[in-house]
Amino acid sequence: MNKIYSYIKQLLCIFLLAACSVELQKEETMTTTPVKLTYCETVEVEYVNYSNALLNSSFQFNQYIDSLSEDSLDADREKFFDEIDINYKYKEEYLRYLENRIEYLNDIYELITVNLECDFPNDQSITIEQVKKAEADLNDFLNK
Repeated sequence: MNKIYSYIKQLLCIFLLAACSVELQKEETMTTTPVKLTYCETVEVEYVNYSNALLNSSFQFNQYIDSLSEDSLDADREKFFDEIDINYKYKEEYLRYLENRIEYLNDIYELITVNLECDFPNDQSITIEQVKKAEADLNDFLNK
């Protein structure tokens, strides 16, 4: 009986020590040095931000359309545009998309044209025709 009591006492001590012990954690510290960007690199960062906003706006619009039903995106898109004249919410969503599209395309176009000394690859450029097409799409929609 004495051995059992001693054994239980040892187990209890081990359990209490394990439960109350503090685990030391190795903390990693990382120091960063700010990187000085050139003017054109700063412009490129701004360009990427506008481009991402444009893509995100398009993605959110497509997600909205796709969420209309369990059907495919193509079927939901057809339903969306078939019912846009009678559905106020559809009009509101499309108008917001068109306005955002113009804003981001215009921001990108202005950024590129004001900063011609910076090298923008041709596949990234936005032309004035694209901005005008987006404006025409909005005007067509508003004049329906």
